[in-house]
Amino acid sequence: MGEKPSWVRLGEAITAHARPATYPLAIKFVEKGGVVPEKAREPLARMPICRAMNISRRFGWFLRLTKRSVFCPGMLLLGLVDYDEEAWKNFTQELSKEFVAPFMGISAEASIRTMEKLAKLLPGSVEAMLVQPVERAAFEPDLVVIYGNPAQVNKLVTSVLWALGDEAVIRPWVSFGFDACYSLAEAHRSGKPQVIFPGWGARYRSFVADDELGFVVPKGFFESFREGLEKTTKIGLRYPTLFRYEAVEIPLEEPEAAPLRKVLGEI
Repeated sequence: MGEKPSWVRLGEAITAHARPATYPLAIKFVEKGGVVPEKAREPLARMPICRAMNISRRFGWFLRLTKRSVFCPGMLLLGLVDYDEEAWKNFTQELSKEFVAPFMGISAEASIRTMEKLAKLLPGSVEAMLVQPVERAAFEPDLVVIYGNPAQVNKLVTSVLWALGDEAVIRPWVSFGFDACYSLAEAHRSGKPQVIFPGWGARYRSFVADDELGFVVPKGFFESFREGLEKTTKIGLRYPTLFRYEAVEIPLEEPEAAPLRKVLGEI
């Protein structure tokens, strides 16, 4: 039996050192005209991309997502449909006026300016997005996505920072929405890890827990990330957190001190 693929070994390291409650996911963007595995399930009902990801990470399903099975702004960001700049401009204006401004308390103008900065894959360039638990993935993923509590995500971030070079900083995208799909697009486009701050929609519509964050790692970091997970554990940066114990004398004030001394004496 040959050596396990790098992404499988990474998945094993994530499970061992960060212990997430749900499966770490392998994500692959199949280019237009590429081969889409028949074994992958395609959702029968159209749903947001982040909901499909949460189904996969909770139940272990191998999913393929196409423009036939998803319906959310993420299909624009992740290249699943073709459109021109005029269509994108119209979409940002309509969404900002009809949804963001009345429901998020953000002005339509600020929303439009924010959406102009969103990372996007080339429109129409993706045939399908494959989603599967990384330790089972038979394909080489473009990204690995992990969800966990803040302490677990801190462990993940710390494990990859040492490999970033001169600037050991990861700047998350925190705004009014598109959190998961923006982070996937930005990680794939830039080749840099991303932190996902789940928004209201991801929790309300797509089953992300209130105490969860996400972390996205591009394939260029798989090996260094795995090494970082192991090294940070060796130096004591572990999950669950190891609390530091020190003997500290806490002086007792009357009336507690006197009865204790009567019973215990000077100890």
